[in-house]
Amino acid sequence: FTFDMKVDIIGTNYTLTRDQLFLNCAGRKLGFQLDLSVGIEVSAIIGKEFEVEIGKIGGESESSLQDINKNPMDPLKGNVKFKKRFANFDLSSASTAFVFTMENTTCTEESMEAQSNEVRSEIASIIGIASAERVSLSGLICLYNSTVTAHAEILPYAKMRFLRREKKKNINDNLEQEDSTHLFQLLKETLAGNSESKKRKLRSALVAGKTYHVRSMKVIPSSQDVDKFKSNADEKEGEMKLGAWAMASVEGKEINIKDVNNEQGKVIKEKVDIIKNVLEQNDALVKNVLKEKNEELHEMKEQSDALVK
Repeated sequence: FTFDMKVDIIGTNYTLTRDQLFLNCAGRKLGFQLDLSVGIEVSAIIGKEFEVEIGKIGGESESSLQDINKNPMDPLKGNVKFKKRFANFDLSSASTAFVFTMENTTCTEESMEAQSNEVRSEIASIIGIASAERVSLSGLICLYNSTVTAHAEILPYAKMRFLRREKKKNINDNLEQEDSTHLFQLLKETLAGNSESKKRKLRSALVAGKTYHVRSMKVIPSSQDVDKFKSNADEKEGEMKLGAWAMASVEGKEINIKDVNNEQGKVIKEKVDIIKNVLEQNDALVKNVLKEKNEELHEMKEQSDALVK
């Protein structure tokens, strides 16, 4: 990217730069998301206002905001700045999803289903909760017969409360009732070993030299909050017009955004849906390729072991 970017969350100590954001830049459209895995406490930013600045930031920066033809923005106009506010949704009913990796273990593609409960239990143990009921896994992959990667999700306590029967309370009940973002923060801090108590807890979980990593954390609001904060009809119409305008510029067409109608917006939505389907198919293809490569490596290792004998 040719530009600098800064997100200042007002009322907190969080100021995020470009390397702490997920950016998507295409034509005249720039999108971004916070990388919550860098250590942001979600409860501290919910409902907060934030300011975004894009362009040349800092006296020594040589960056500039450019269009698709690499024409820089007029420096006399300064940087692009705007303010927005994070939705004030209910964290107690939200899930927290992330990618979990366990290395230096033993696995096969055939054993993945059976090892699912084992991985869930290890995540719960590292967090410090007694039950793995709040941990959900999907898309488990075995690599090199020694690394397990999975899409993990910490479910909201409110959901689990209605799924399980009454049980005898224990010392971990208060922790188990914490929201999913707090439990993820505990998981991350424990893996980072930020205190002696956390290091001791992690050492007890590191069975047979296993190591763990987490990344790509995101918060998933409840369906009620999604409905509560979703775009209204006017906002959706504006979004479709912006999408059509951006797509037309990529295709080399010059149009006035005021001339974009709803039909053009619907066409853009259809194109986006097609792209999403292609990406999903690519994900499935990558998983199959990784499985085949893993089988090839396993076969080569067996052949090598046989030659050594």
